[in-house]
Amino acid sequence: MSENNYLYLMCNPDKWFGEGAEKNYQVNELLYNLDETSWGVSHLKNIFIGMQGIIKVSRDDRPLYFLDEYNLKKLESGIYATFEVVDFHPDKKDGSVTIKVIENLFREDRIIDKEKSKSILGNKFSSQSQGYINSDTFKLVYEALKEIPYKDVPKPIKGLIVEDSKEVYPRDIQEKENALKLANYQCEIDKEHTTFTARVNNKNYVEGHHLIPINQYDKFPYDIDVQANIISLCPTCHRQLHSGINTDVDKILNKLYDSRKERLMSVGLEITLDELQKIYYKELLE
Repeated sequence: MSENNYLYLMCNPDKWFGEGAEKNYQVNELLYNLDETSWGVSHLKNIFIGMQGIIKVSRDDRPLYFLDEYNLKKLESGIYATFEVVDFHPDKKDGSVTIKVIENLFREDRIIDKEKSKSILGNKFSSQSQGYINSDTFKLVYEALKEIPYKDVPKPIKGLIVEDSKEVYPRDIQEKENALKLANYQCEIDKEHTTFTARVNNKNYVEGHHLIPINQYDKFPYDIDVQANIISLCPTCHRQLHSGINTDVDKILNKLYDSRKERLMSVGLEITLDELQKIYYKELLE
C-alpha cells in the first residue's frame, strides 16, 4: 500500500501564525472554523483533490496569562479533525491546500488523546509537521473516533445578532448536527419512529429541538444552544411538543427531562421539570 494515499497536517499553537500575539490567538479560531480553510504545505507535492487526511496538535506551550487574556482554552495534544482536500496549489517553494472538514472533534469538545494518537502515528505524531500516512493508519483513526465519549461542558453566552431587523440569539448549526449524530439520527421519544432518508446526509430524517426553548437564553448564565439541550425528534413528536394538548406535552417533557437533566446540569443549565412545563404551557397559549 502506497504511503501517499492520505495526508496529515499539524497545527502548532506556538508557531503556526507567527510569533506575534495578535496572530497567535487565531489558532483556536482556525480549529473551531475548519469547515473549509487553506493550509500551508511547504514540501508536499503528491496531493490530489478528494484526498483525505487528519489534523493533529503535538503541544501547546502558550502561557496561561496569554490564554486568559484572549479567553482561549489550552489545546491538548492529539488528533483533532479529519478532512478532505478540495483544492491544491503547488509551488516550487511554498504551496497551499484547501481542506473541508469531515469530523471536527475540536467543536465537539473531544479529541483522540495524546497516547492513542502516538500509538496510531508513531514518531510522525511529534516529530513531523506534515506528511503522508497509509490507509491502514487512517482506518485506525476512524476506529479511535468511535471510542471517544462526548463531553458536555458549559459554554459562554453568545452575543445577539440581527436578523430581519430583529435581535435574536444565534444558533450554531454544528451543535444541532452533532446532537443528531450523537442520537444516531433516531427519535429520542421512540426509536421506532422512522421517517424517510434525508438527502443531505443519507440518514433517517429527524429534527433538532431545544428542550429549553431558545427564547429563554437570557434566563441562564451559560449558552443554551448546546448539544446537551438539543433533542433529536421525528417531525410528529416535534410538532406535538409545540402544538399538542397539555397531557401529551407532559408525557414527552417527562421523558425528555428525565433523560437530559444531568446533562443540562453539567453545562450549567439548572431547571426543574415544573419550570420547564410552565415555559411550554405559556408558549402553547401564545
